[in-house]
Amino acid sequence: MARPSLKQQRIENLRKFCSDGAIIRISDAALRLGITEVTIRRDLRDRQTGLICLGGYVMPAVQGSDGYSLAQAASREEPAKIKAAEAAVRMLAPGDTIFIDCGTTTPHLASRLPHGMRLTVVTNALNCAEILSLNPDCNLILLGGSYYPMTGSFVSEAALEQLRQIRISKAFFSAAGVQPDAVSSHHLHEVAIKRAALLQADHAYLVADSSKWNHRAPATFAKLEDFTHWFGRPE
Repeated sequence: MARPSLKQQRIENLRKFCSDGAIIRISDAALRLGITEVTIRRDLRDRQTGLICLGGYVMPAVQGSDGYSLAQAASREEPAKIKAAEAAVRMLAPGDTIFIDCGTTTPHLASRLPHGMRLTVVTNALNCAEILSLNPDCNLILLGGSYYPMTGSFVSEAALEQLRQIRISKAFFSAAGVQPDAVSSHHLHEVAIKRAALLQADHAYLVADSSKWNHRAPATFAKLEDFTHWFGRPE
Protein backbone atom coordinates (compact mmCIF):
# COMPACT_ATOMS: atom_id res chain seq x y z
CA MET A 1 0.00 0.00 0.00
CA ALA A 2 1.35 3.42 -0.99
CA ARG A 3 2.23 5.75 1.83
CA PRO A 4 0.14 8.94 2.06
CA SER A 5 1.80 12.06 0.70
CA LEU A 6 2.97 14.83 2.99
CA LYS A 7 0.01 16.92 1.83
CA GLN A 8 -2.43 14.14 2.69
CA GLN A 9 -0.83 13.77 6.11
CA ARG A 10 -1.17 17.52 6.74
CA ILE A 11 -4.83 17.50 5.72
CA GLU A 12 -5.54 14.50 7.93
CA ASN A 13 -3.96 16.30 10.89
CA LEU A 14 -6.05 19.38 10.16
CA ARG A 15 -9.18 17.20 10.10
CA LYS A 16 -8.23 15.92 13.56
CA PHE A 17 -7.82 19.49 14.82
CA CYS A 18 -11.31 20.28 13.51
CA SER A 19 -13.05 17.12 14.71
CA ASP A 20 -16.54 17.54 16.17
CA GLY A 21 -16.95 20.89 14.41
CA ALA A 22 -14.04 22.64 16.14
CA ILE A 23 -12.30 25.63 14.55
CA ILE A 24 -8.63 26.56 14.88
CA ARG A 25 -6.61 29.63 13.99
CA ILE A 26 -4.51 29.09 10.88
CA SER A 27 -1.51 30.48 12.76
CA ASP A 28 -1.97 27.94 15.57
CA ALA A 29 -2.40 25.06 13.12
CA ALA A 30 0.75 26.11 11.25
CA LEU A 31 2.71 26.23 14.50
CA ARG A 32 1.50 22.79 15.58
CA LEU A 33 2.33 21.25 12.20
CA GLY A 34 5.62 23.09 11.75
CA ILE A 35 4.59 24.57 8.40
CA THR A 36 3.62 27.97 7.02
CA GLU A 37 0.11 29.46 6.87
CA VAL A 38 0.53 29.73 3.09
CA THR A 39 1.00 25.95 2.90
CA ILE A 40 -2.23 25.36 4.79
CA ARG A 41 -4.19 27.74 2.56
CA ARG A 42 -2.74 26.03 -0.52
CA ASP A 43 -3.57 22.55 0.79
CA LEU A 44 -7.20 23.53 1.43
CA ARG A 45 -7.89 25.09 -1.96
CA ASP A 46 -9.31 21.72 -2.96
CA ARG A 47 -12.95 21.84 -1.83
CA GLN A 48 -12.97 18.05 -1.50
CA THR A 49 -10.87 18.12 1.70
CA GLY A 50 -13.94 18.86 3.82
CA LEU A 51 -12.19 21.88 5.33
CA ILE A 52 -12.02 25.57 4.48
CA CYS A 53 -9.94 28.59 5.43
CA LEU A 54 -12.35 31.32 6.50
CA GLY A 55 -10.88 34.58 7.71
CA GLY A 56 -7.92 33.46 9.82
CA TYR A 57 -9.38 30.08 10.77
CA VAL A 58 -9.55 26.49 9.56
CA MET A 59 -12.96 24.90 10.00
CA PRO A 60 -15.20 22.15 8.59
CA ALA A 61 -16.80 22.99 5.26
CA VAL A 62 -20.33 22.40 6.50
CA GLN A 63 -23.15 22.07 3.98
CA GLY A 64 -26.69 22.68 5.13
CA SER A 65 -29.69 20.51 4.40
CA ASP A 66 -30.63 22.97 1.67
CA GLY A 67 -27.37 22.29 -0.15
CA TYR A 68 -25.83 25.66 0.73
CA SER A 69 -22.09 25.55 1.38
CA LEU A 70 -20.20 28.60 2.61
CA ALA A 71 -17.02 27.26 1.05
CA GLN A 72 -18.61 26.91 -2.38
CA ALA A 73 -20.42 30.24 -2.12
CA ALA A 74 -17.17 32.07 -1.31
CA SER A 75 -15.66 31.10 -4.65
CA ARG A 76 -18.67 32.07 -6.80
CA GLU A 77 -19.02 35.48 -8.51
CA GLU A 78 -16.00 36.84 -6.65
CA PRO A 79 -15.20 39.72 -9.09
CA ALA A 80 -18.83 40.89 -8.88
CA LYS A 81 -18.75 40.69 -5.07
CA ILE A 82 -15.59 42.77 -4.96
CA LYS A 83 -17.09 45.37 -7.30
CA ALA A 84 -20.23 45.68 -5.16
CA ALA A 85 -18.17 45.96 -1.97
CA GLU A 86 -15.93 48.65 -3.44
CA ALA A 87 -18.99 50.71 -4.36
CA ALA A 88 -20.62 50.24 -0.96
CA VAL A 89 -17.58 51.29 1.04
CA ARG A 90 -17.79 54.76 -0.51
CA MET A 91 -20.83 55.40 1.67
CA LEU A 92 -18.71 55.53 4.82
CA ALA A 93 -17.75 58.66 6.72
CA PRO A 94 -15.40 59.18 9.70
CA GLY A 95 -17.04 58.39 13.01
CA ASP A 96 -19.73 56.10 11.58
CA THR A 97 -21.00 53.19 13.62
CA ILE A 98 -21.72 50.47 11.08
CA PHE A 99 -23.10 46.95 11.00
CA ILE A 100 -21.56 44.38 8.64
CA ASP A 101 -23.65 41.30 7.93
CA CYS A 102 -22.41 37.73 7.55
CA GLY A 103 -21.94 36.20 4.11
CA THR A 104 -19.30 35.85 1.40
CA THR A 105 -19.60 39.38 -0.04
CA THR A 106 -19.29 41.37 3.18
CA PRO A 107 -15.70 40.25 3.94
CA HIS A 108 -14.65 42.10 0.78
CA LEU A 109 -16.22 45.22 2.28
CA ALA A 110 -14.56 44.63 5.66
CA SER A 111 -11.15 44.38 4.03
CA ARG A 112 -11.67 47.65 2.15
CA LEU A 113 -12.55 50.06 4.95
CA PRO A 114 -10.83 53.38 4.14
CA HIS A 115 -7.32 53.65 5.56
CA GLY A 116 -7.11 56.00 8.52
CA MET A 117 -10.89 56.36 8.94
CA ARG A 118 -12.01 55.80 12.53
CA LEU A 119 -15.09 53.58 12.59
CA THR A 120 -17.02 51.47 15.07
CA VAL A 121 -17.99 48.21 13.42
CA VAL A 122 -20.60 45.77 14.73
CA THR A 123 -20.74 42.27 13.26
CA ASN A 124 -21.73 38.71 14.06
CA ALA A 125 -19.63 37.29 11.21
CA LEU A 126 -16.43 35.43 12.09
CA ASN A 127 -14.79 36.03 8.72
CA CYS A 128 -15.41 39.78 8.95
CA ALA A 129 -14.34 39.98 12.60
CA GLU A 130 -11.02 38.34 11.81
CA ILE A 131 -10.32 40.95 9.14
CA LEU A 132 -11.49 43.86 11.30
CA SER A 133 -9.44 42.75 14.31
CA LEU A 134 -6.30 43.61 12.33
CA ASN A 135 -7.51 47.14 11.47
CA PRO A 136 -6.07 49.66 13.98
CA ASP A 137 -8.69 52.26 13.04
CA CYS A 138 -11.61 49.96 13.81
CA ASN A 139 -13.41 49.73 17.13
CA LEU A 140 -14.77 46.20 16.75
CA ILE A 141 -17.92 44.95 18.51
CA LEU A 142 -18.40 41.23 17.92
CA LEU A 143 -21.88 39.90 18.66
CA GLY A 144 -21.50 36.47 20.25
CA GLY A 145 -23.62 33.42 20.88
CA SER A 146 -23.99 30.02 19.28
CA TYR A 147 -21.75 29.58 16.26
CA TYR A 148 -23.27 28.39 12.96
CA PRO A 149 -20.50 27.03 10.71
CA MET A 150 -22.72 26.94 7.62
CA THR A 151 -22.92 30.77 7.69
CA GLY A 152 -19.80 31.56 9.73
CA SER A 153 -21.89 33.63 12.15
CA PHE A 154 -22.95 33.90 15.79
CA VAL A 155 -26.57 34.18 16.95
CA SER A 156 -28.11 34.47 20.44
CA GLU A 157 -30.72 36.38 22.40
CA ALA A 158 -27.88 38.20 24.17
CA ALA A 159 -26.53 39.32 20.79
CA LEU A 160 -29.95 40.63 19.80
CA GLU A 161 -30.27 42.55 23.08
CA GLN A 162 -26.78 44.02 22.64
CA LEU A 163 -27.60 45.04 19.08
CA ARG A 164 -30.79 46.81 20.23
CA GLN A 165 -28.67 49.07 22.45
CA ILE A 166 -26.47 50.32 19.59
CA ARG A 167 -27.37 53.22 17.32
CA ILE A 168 -26.11 52.24 13.87
CA SER A 169 -25.54 54.97 11.32
CA LYS A 170 -25.07 52.63 8.35
CA ALA A 171 -25.72 48.90 7.97
CA PHE A 172 -24.51 46.68 5.13
CA PHE A 173 -26.42 43.48 4.35
CA SER A 174 -25.81 40.48 2.16
CA ALA A 175 -28.56 38.38 0.61
CA ALA A 176 -29.04 35.10 -1.22
CA GLY A 177 -32.14 36.28 -3.07
CA VAL A 178 -33.40 39.72 -4.08
CA GLN A 179 -36.93 40.46 -5.27
CA PRO A 180 -38.92 43.66 -4.65
CA ASP A 181 -41.12 42.05 -2.01
CA ALA A 182 -38.55 39.64 -0.55
CA VAL A 183 -34.88 40.13 0.24
CA SER A 184 -33.90 36.74 1.60
CA SER A 185 -31.15 34.49 2.94
CA HIS A 186 -30.61 30.74 2.99
CA HIS A 187 -31.02 30.21 6.74
CA LEU A 188 -33.73 31.12 9.22
CA HIS A 189 -31.27 31.68 12.05
CA GLU A 190 -29.94 34.77 10.19
CA VAL A 191 -33.27 36.56 10.12
CA ALA A 192 -33.50 37.91 13.69
CA ILE A 193 -30.06 39.57 13.62
CA LYS A 194 -30.66 41.05 10.18
CA ARG A 195 -34.05 42.49 11.15
CA ALA A 196 -32.71 43.92 14.42
CA ALA A 197 -29.85 45.62 12.59
CA LEU A 198 -32.29 47.04 10.04
CA LEU A 199 -34.37 48.59 12.83
CA GLN A 200 -31.32 50.14 14.46
CA ALA A 201 -29.84 51.61 11.28
CA ASP A 202 -30.27 55.16 10.03
CA HIS A 203 -29.33 53.93 6.56
CA ALA A 204 -29.37 50.34 5.28
CA TYR A 205 -27.45 49.17 2.22
CA LEU A 206 -27.84 45.93 0.32
CA VAL A 207 -24.62 44.48 -1.09
CA ALA A 208 -25.55 41.58 -3.38
CA ASP A 209 -24.04 40.63 -6.72
CA SER A 210 -26.20 40.31 -9.82
CA SER A 211 -26.59 36.52 -9.50
CA LYS A 212 -28.79 37.06 -6.42
CA TRP A 213 -31.34 39.28 -8.16
CA ASN A 214 -34.67 37.85 -9.26
CA HIS A 215 -34.13 34.88 -6.98
CA ARG A 216 -35.81 33.95 -3.71
CA ALA A 217 -34.19 32.08 -0.82
CA PRO A 218 -36.12 30.44 2.06
CA ALA A 219 -35.69 33.10 4.78
CA THR A 220 -37.10 36.54 3.98
CA PHE A 221 -35.83 39.36 6.21
CA ALA A 222 -36.72 42.59 4.35
CA LYS A 223 -38.25 44.22 1.31
CA LEU A 224 -36.17 46.08 -1.25
CA GLU A 225 -37.79 49.35 -0.18
CA ASP A 226 -36.26 48.94 3.29
CA PHE A 227 -32.83 49.81 1.90
CA THR A 228 -31.46 53.28 1.27
CA HIS A 229 -29.49 51.98 -1.68
CA TRP A 230 -28.32 48.69 -3.15
CA PHE A 231 -25.08 47.63 -4.79
CA GLY A 232 -24.52 44.86 -7.33
CA ARG A 233 -27.86 45.14 -9.14
CA PRO A 234 -27.73 43.92 -12.78
CA GLU A 235 -27.26 46.77 -15.23
